Amino acid sequence: MKISSVKIKNFVKTILTRVPKKRILYNAIFLFVFLLILLLIDQLTKNLIFKHEDFNEYAPDEKLVINHGWIGFRPLLHRGVTSGLAKVFGFTIIHIFSFLLLFILIISVLLSKNYFFAAFMIILLAGNIGNELDRLLYQNGVKDIIFIPYRDKGTFNFADIFIISGPIGMVVIMVFEIGWPTVNKWYKNQKHKTSINEENNNQN
Repeated sequence: MKISSVKIKNFVKTILTRVPKKRILYNAIFLFVFLLILLLIDQLTKNLIFKHEDFNEYAPDEKLVINHGWIGFRPLLHRGVTSGLAKVFGFTIIHIFSFLLLFILIISVLLSKNYFFAAFMIILLAGNIGNELDRLLYQNGVKDIIFIPYRDKGTFNFADIFIISGPIGMVVIMVFEIGWPTVNKWYKNQKHKTSINEENNNQN
């Protein structure tokens, strides 16, 4: 145990030395402000548009449905996870995974050197916290309020949107950061080869 604890301490020190303390402070402020805004959007829309007693597991009364044509709102208490993982692993595993993801994302944001990537991690974090908070408060139920009238495939909430858009944004940024230097390097090499060929042709 002593050896493992020393290794962990050394690993943490190595990570912290790679990120300036000022950057960690800025990341912490960014994390707090942006996360607070996103959580307010999620929780306020869940609790202000409809009363708590309006939410149940069945189709809501038509009087409660708000349809604007392009977007609609209706109260629905969803006992489960949109992906269906709760049926496979159970809610205990879902709770453990949510708290583990919470810890990993917070640490990752604090140590991030890319504000755009950090922003999408915070978006994912907000979605995770928003729905997990519901599960803890409403006996594994999640308040869903949004539906698309012209393509009604179910009811969801802002936390669900965050959970989907967060990883997508992270992947896009990773592809761009990895792909752009590669493409740029290839372009410069091609341009260099072309200039060499032109010089050779002029000499001939």
